[in-house]
Amino acid sequence: HLEPGLLDAVSRLKNLQWCSIVSHGRLSRLEYDSIIAKCDVGLDSLALDEEGLSQSSSFKTREMLASGLPVYSCHCDASFPANFKWYKTGQLNIQDIVDFAMANKNSSRIQIRTDSRLYIEKSVILKNFVSCFESL
Repeated sequence: HLEPGLLDAVSRLKNLQWCSIVSHGRLSRLEYDSIIAKCDVGLDSLALDEEGLSQSSSFKTREMLASGLPVYSCHCDASFPANFKWYKTGQLNIQDIVDFAMANKNSSRIQIRTDSRLYIEKSVILKNFVSCFESL
């Protein structure tokens, strides 16, 4: 979903040879998974600051990481450490996004999933939460 203010920028990007942007509309789970399999990078919400937010913890970020897709975001997600390789925070800059995608293009999706598990899997998060109280 793109906000109206971004539509002009996206339409300009479609004219660039190295940039492939396709709008798919509503998809079934199978269709969604087949598209994710072709992607090099996932984009988290990019304009939360316009809503007065500086952090988010979106389901789609966890879903993309669970699919082995690195994620680029314009805001912080407190669930991930600042140096977490597969979740990059930066400005809304197309070249930065492309650079991040290309740097991770040949990364193992299994490795991304494995490394992300600690931060996205509910059972692991709850186990860590409980262990904090057990030590009190």
